[in-house]
Amino acid sequence: MTQEHDAAAGHGRRALRGAVAGAVVALLVGLMTPAAGAADVPAAGTERGALTSSVRAAAAVPSTFTFTGSGWGHGLGMSQYGAYGMALDGYSGAGILEHYYEPATVTRRTDDPLLRVQVLTGVRSVTVSRDSSTTWTLGTAPSTTHTIKASSLTFTYSSASGTARVVVVADGVEYRTNPSTWSELRLSWSGGLVSVPLANAGSGTVRYARGMLSFGPLSGGTNVVNTLRLNSEYLYGIAEMPSSWPAAALQAQAIAARTYAYRKVEAGVRSGLNAHLTDETTDQKFTGWNKEAEPGYGTYWVAAVDATRNKNGAQVVVAPGGKLAETYYSSSTGGRTTNSEDVWGSATLSYLRSRDDRWSVDPRVRNPYASWQTTMTQAQVRAKFPSLGDVATLTVTQRASSGAVMQLRATSSTGRSALLQTKVTTDGVRTKMGLRSAYFSVGSLSAVQRLAGDDRYQTAAAIGRAAFPTGREVVIVSGEQKSLVDGLVAAPYARSLKAPVLLATSTTVPKATLDEIARRGATRATLVGGKGVLGPRVVNALRSAGLEVTRLAGDDRYATAAAVAKAFGKATSVVVASGVAANLVDAAAAGGPAAASGQPILLVPRSAVPKATQDAITALGARTATVVGGTGVVTADVTAALGAAGLTFNRLAGDDRYATAAAVATAYESRVGSDAVLLASGKDANLVDSLTGGVLGRLTLLTAGSSAPAPTITWLAARQVPQLLVAGGAGAVPDAVVEALR
Repeated sequence: MTQEHDAAAGHGRRALRGAVAGAVVALLVGLMTPAAGAADVPAAGTERGALTSSVRAAAAVPSTFTFTGSGWGHGLGMSQYGAYGMALDGYSGAGILEHYYEPATVTRRTDDPLLRVQVLTGVRSVTVSRDSSTTWTLGTAPSTTHTIKASSLTFTYSSASGTARVVVVADGVEYRTNPSTWSELRLSWSGGLVSVPLANAGSGTVRYARGMLSFGPLSGGTNVVNTLRLNSEYLYGIAEMPSSWPAAALQAQAIAARTYAYRKVEAGVRSGLNAHLTDETTDQKFTGWNKEAEPGYGTYWVAAVDATRNKNGAQVVVAPGGKLAETYYSSSTGGRTTNSEDVWGSATLSYLRSRDDRWSVDPRVRNPYASWQTTMTQAQVRAKFPSLGDVATLTVTQRASSGAVMQLRATSSTGRSALLQTKVTTDGVRTKMGLRSAYFSVGSLSAVQRLAGDDRYQTAAAIGRAAFPTGREVVIVSGEQKSLVDGLVAAPYARSLKAPVLLATSTTVPKATLDEIARRGATRATLVGGKGVLGPRVVNALRSAGLEVTRLAGDDRYATAAAVAKAFGKATSVVVASGVAANLVDAAAAGGPAAASGQPILLVPRSAVPKATQDAITALGARTATVVGGTGVVTADVTAALGAAGLTFNRLAGDDRYATAAAVATAYESRVGSDAVLLASGKDANLVDSLTGGVLGRLTLLTAGSSAPAPTITWLAARQVPQLLVAGGAGAVPDAVVEALR
């Protein structure tokens, strides 16, 4: 089920990183500046630039290709490192599973069926042994058994006389299978252990304490099967997760493994195995007593399995409609799991959707594959594209909504191209390229982390967790489109508190917000906005959740911004932006840089400086101001009033909102840095994502629906940006736009 098993939990921390310095792949995806020779890039200053792409043959064929990625495995269903992180955040085993397999639920069933597990096959003979405390018997027919004194037995495949059999000599007597009456020799024991060499992935010895072993002919060799009870025996030997991990993660693993095994029993014995499933990662890793007896930790796994069973039955995951869910799982992802149809091109299942898996890349879980890098030679890559004589460039042409790669195109030095696969799937890319996961970039492209949820309230929570994973304070602003203006000034103040900016309506605190408050154990909330924006019911709901509530507000939007600014105490510099409904995007784009620089944001109408704003400047002791927006948005009358108040100022503006955001990013780059840049929608309908994204303290660039504006393209083209943070879902900032900007 996974690509990594029983990995030590003590690996060094490796946070998700971005691009590979000095990469050798010539991969050009629509981000070249005109000076660099790109064709058809829109001129700066247009309101909407059409995003174009071109891939050009490299002048020379590179000798190596570098892949930078995250995660290990197919990325479908539960992420094991994600389960680890969720356990650290207080989720139960059932809660973990109901997150990854939503809307499936955890329930119970009472049966304990027999399960046949293939533990060794494809060998001519195998010698098994017992320890001194073990007594064993050999079954040679349905009702015939023999007590065996020998301490070891060798079972050998034979095809003499054209009949396939397995033969063993025990205490001087030869026993063999008889195709007409019994097809296996059965070894039962009590009081100890039986050891089978090569049963651990064809090399190591596995010890068995439970069930019985059967030996029969299969495909020209001896086939060894362990038959045992699913709940009371088999699960104790599942070796899919380190036993030292948190109890809730272990319990989630036990329930997922149990559900998977139940489905295999219900499907029946597979003729190619003469068993229900194997003991390897093609199904689930099973190491019998080896797992139970792990020094120091085996008892933790046993306890976790026991915790998922009681007198009412054993816990399983059930899909809508009552059938057992297909509980696929893997080691980790690049931050989101992948939809079922994208992984293998299989059915679209409601409970195998792309889910938030930020815990996979959380430094606390010490995932050694949160970030990885692999280099392949020209010959290795060329072998993946046999129709080409060489490979000059590799291009990611399609990604799943999770960010996992679904298709690669190789282009030769002569301009010929070929696709990696005909059936477009993420796991096809992973396996054909021989990579740990499909969450990767080729060459020096930026890594991408999308911060999003199913709605704006969940997205705000996701952004807040990324900015400040822990902390007892939260800042609450309105998430209603008509009342977003107050939230525009919240990010710098929230960042000074190391608090997220979360959303509410005028009358309710959404579940996503309450869940994040509970997860953090927050004890204090600051409301930004008056009672008409965040009303008494909001206050009551927060107090009922155990929070102390304070409010920063004024008689209007300008006075509210001034009240938030005064809460800073002192600030030598401020940001001034439009508070007019049609121009709020400028303040949103400035929120991240202002938050990183400790600058309060003050709002003004088009041609005046309100008294509340003037009073706030005086109270703060501000000496300089950064005015965001052109003279059509914040006129010269405003700057004249600022000058008369004794402030020196500079104006950051462009021909449109996208160019203004780029101008702000350029001006703040030396202070804030460009190691990670936030991408957000510049559309008014999606303004809320950049508003809450300001708390990240990053430079912010804007996109325009299904296209990337020329100023955004040009800004990124001139820089090496290791990581792009994307605020909001694919409906606000489409995957295609993100991929092109990478």
